[in-house]
Amino acid sequence: MRAAERGRHAPIDDLEPANRATLTAVHDAVDRVPRDPARYHRQGIEFHLRDAAAWANERTGRDLAEQVDPSFSLTN
Repeated sequence: MRAAERGRHAPIDDLEPANRATLTAVHDAVDRVPRDPARYHRQGIEFHLRDAAAWANERTGRDLAEQVDPSFSLTN
């Protein structure tokens, strides 16, 4: 795992059995979490607005919140 953090990626099959079992358990737990596209969309807007306020507005002088279309919906 430390090598992967440093950019040296090895095949998953090269992991020790205990680490592979742990990774499989985490993967299975994540797969059981229901997906909520509407929530992901709301969070994407929230992150964009926060980043725009903290970074882009200061550097560009523009209000990047105008990039968010309030009428957009993933379900349409």
